[in-house]
Amino acid sequence: MGKISESAQRSNPVRAARVITDLDEFLKQTLPRSADSGPKYAQLHAALVQAIESGVVTEGDKLPSEIELTSMTPFSLGTVQKALKALMEDGLVVRKIGAGTIVRQPDERMKQPLHCRFSGPDGVFLPVFPTLVNRQSVDETGPWTSALPENARIVRLDREIRISDAFTMVTRFYVDALAFPFFMEKDFAELHTENFKSLMQKEANIVVAAIDHKLTFIRPDPDIAARIGVAPSDQILKISVVTSITTGEAIYYQEFFIPPNDLDLAIESRLQSKF
Repeated sequence: MGKISESAQRSNPVRAARVITDLDEFLKQTLPRSADSGPKYAQLHAALVQAIESGVVTEGDKLPSEIELTSMTPFSLGTVQKALKALMEDGLVVRKIGAGTIVRQPDERMKQPLHCRFSGPDGVFLPVFPTLVNRQSVDETGPWTSALPENARIVRLDREIRISDAFTMVTRFYVDALAFPFFMEKDFAELHTENFKSLMQKEANIVVAAIDHKLTFIRPDPDIAARIGVAPSDQILKISVVTSITTGEAIYYQEFFIPPNDLDLAIESRLQSKF
């Protein structure tokens, strides 16, 4: 999901010309209505998002170049570049040297992620696109055993999480199915992009008091290595998380397997709030 094939990137000349014509007409109709609605780059960004969502441009289409968009709109080159960067951060386009700006298949992103807040030099958090890939009962013991209640019926949910176009990471989420049965009852499709903490708030009305993190560098097992695109001999970052409610009882244990990258990661350790 979200990848653009080589053939899709090579739009035929007729289609490419049609994209420019249709988008030019769309922007001429749309931009005047948003002239007083915030920063100029945000106006152009919003118009381009609308063009993608309404089908004026579709997956695989190449957007006009920065210079072409500057001539099509009343905005400067800097404004156009900022709007295109925002589109990329939204996960709606891919920008590649020599290929231009390509519209990608829209992905559903996780809302208000707590543990996956990566940012680049500009400090803007990148969009997070999770996919549930496995759900299973857990019989073996591990750090999750001591973290969760003694008589818990532990289930594990694995997700592959794409951080914008930067990299893919893997998480393993351990929870007591007796206390939170909806993690086993809901369809896979319902859990792909669900914020698990928000789900626990909605279904169980819990209050989180502490989120404790442990960071270690490990060599991943072959399955994790293949999923995140590294060799088993490479070192990666593993983050172990135990989240507890006001009584001190842990409600979930989670592991994050993160490949080497040059992004910043924001980590919340303590809070007193309802998910």
